[in-house]
Amino acid sequence: MRHTPLFEKQRALGAKFTDFHGWEMPLEYSGTIGEHEAVRRSAGLFDVSNMGIIEVGGADSAGFLASMLPFKPDSLPVSSLRYSFLLNERGGIKDDLMAFRLNDERFILVVNSSNAGSDLAWLKENVKGFSTVLIDDSPDTAILALQGPAST
Repeated sequence: MRHTPLFEKQRALGAKFTDFHGWEMPLEYSGTIGEHEAVRRSAGLFDVSNMGIIEVGGADSAGFLASMLPFKPDSLPVSSLRYSFLLNERGGIKDDLMAFRLNDERFILVVNSSNAGSDLAWLKENVKGFSTVLIDDSPDTAILALQGPAST
C-alpha cells in the first residue's frame, strides 16, 4: 500500500483509511455525513497527493505538450491551470488532467493516480525529437484541495 507524504499526520489526527488504487487514503475523520455537510456549508481540506505529478521542462516543452494535449500550452498564462485531456494516437482522450504553466519552459501535469504510470510512459514514448525532459515528481509532492463556499 502506498502512502502520501501526509499519511502519518492524518493517522495521528484519527483518520479512517481506505484503499484507493493501491493508495491508503483518508476516507473520513468524524463521520462522512457531518464532514460532507461542513464542506457544503463552509470548507474542507482534502489530501489528493495520490495524484500523479509530471513535470515537463525544456526549450520544446510547450511544443511537445501541444502535440499531446488539445490546446496550445503556451497560450496559458504563467501561473495558470487548465483542465484538459491527454490525447491518444488517434486524437481521442487517453486521460483527463490539469495542466499548469510555471514559466515559458516548465509545465506541471496533474494526472489521475490510477493512470499516472501509463500516462508517464505514454509521454516518454512520444517525447522523442523534442528538447524536453519529463520528471515524475509524484513521490515527493503533497497536494491539498480546498473545497466549499468559504474556500475563496
